[in-house]
Amino acid sequence: MKPRRATFPLEREIHDALAELDSAHVNAAWRKAQERLSSDPDGAITCARAMLESVCKHVLDKAGIAYEDDWTMNALYKRAATVLDIAPSRSTEQVLNQILGGCTSVVEGVGALRSRLGDAHGKGKAGAMADAGHAELAVDLAGAVARFVSVTWQRQRAGKTVGELIERYLVEEHPRATYAANLRALKRQRIATKNASKLKVHDIIDHCRSRGRKVKPATVNLDISCLRTVLRTAQTRWALDVSPEIVAHTRPELEKLRLIGRSTSRSRTLNDDEYERLLSRLRERDRGSKIPVALLVEFIVYSARRIGEVCELRWEDIVGQTCLVRDMAAPRKGRLLRPHRFPLRGRAWEIVKKQRKTGDPRIFPYNPKTVGVFFRDATKAVGIRDLRLDDLRREAATRLIRARVPLEDVAEITGHVDLRPLQRLRDKWFPKSSPMADA
Repeated sequence: MKPRRATFPLEREIHDALAELDSAHVNAAWRKAQERLSSDPDGAITCARAMLESVCKHVLDKAGIAYEDDWTMNALYKRAATVLDIAPSRSTEQVLNQILGGCTSVVEGVGALRSRLGDAHGKGKAGAMADAGHAELAVDLAGAVARFVSVTWQRQRAGKTVGELIERYLVEEHPRATYAANLRALKRQRIATKNASKLKVHDIIDHCRSRGRKVKPATVNLDISCLRTVLRTAQTRWALDVSPEIVAHTRPELEKLRLIGRSTSRSRTLNDDEYERLLSRLRERDRGSKIPVALLVEFIVYSARRIGEVCELRWEDIVGQTCLVRDMAAPRKGRLLRPHRFPLRGRAWEIVKKQRKTGDPRIFPYNPKTVGVFFRDATKAVGIRDLRLDDLRREAATRLIRARVPLEDVAEITGHVDLRPLQRLRDKWFPKSSPMADA
């Protein structure tokens, strides 16, 4: 019998990392692989492959991720790598992609080596035999990859910060712009530095108290909703050890302390000569500028569109005198995005016809955030208070209703599925006792 080889530098680290998994199958396979290196190279290779398989299955079992018993080693590793966020496709760094891809190659290579040189299958007369060098290479590489998977799993279980979960949600879930902005605002708060798996009730209350000194309870409530969404996604889709229930348990206390509240619907519209003053200021600003903010404001008022929708309208979506909003936020529940085709009436159609086609497929190829900044500057310059760019959508609906346009036709323009908001707006201008209330 050949003497057992001397311990190589990482052997103890691999042994300790695998021991942390607390899996008899993993530990037994690793021990056998080490013991058979000199005396039974074929068996050592087979044990190395079995150890990798057991590590992947252990991680998937602990994460609650289903797999089939007949899955190949490659399929098991790819699923485990995805759960642990170590798949090559998860990194944006080319160098890391190469290293992570190398781990995948090791797994594939050990599996192939086991089939070719291991003792899991019988061999014919010309069957190749593994030597000690092949066995050591296979066992050492398999051990290094198994240690990497184990350590990554332990670190993941130890918990990521709230901020790290928010960043992952932004990258993988692609939330709409407004929701993404809310998430980034939450990421800038102190609670983002907390360990998400160890989040306590007092952490959430402290955040709400601190946040409430600068913003209204409705905004704080939005923070809490964002936090719960991220934690729920981390638990159900990323298999992380976090508890979204902690947010639900804290909510009654937050309501009792009046730290959170519901938002009140805005009713701001343009008064007296505000519209003309605003357009005059914007036209003056637009001279020599590439962004015609005044024209965009006019288009919003005559089309009842949000600025984000306006800047995504495409030439190819115009049919006749109508245009398609590809992603219009559905009201309230779920805020799902849906398409909506709306008519281009009067001034809105004139503005579209004046636009020049460029290489950009959009009719108004501008950044909505930049438009918003110029709009706010203009309102301050002319002394108009508490007016937001999205308030112009309500101004558009108000003008249509005051012009006695039937609610169904107004809804065709605004995209309202539920007519009740429009009915309330009509009742404001034409009380129920008025003949127009039933028009």
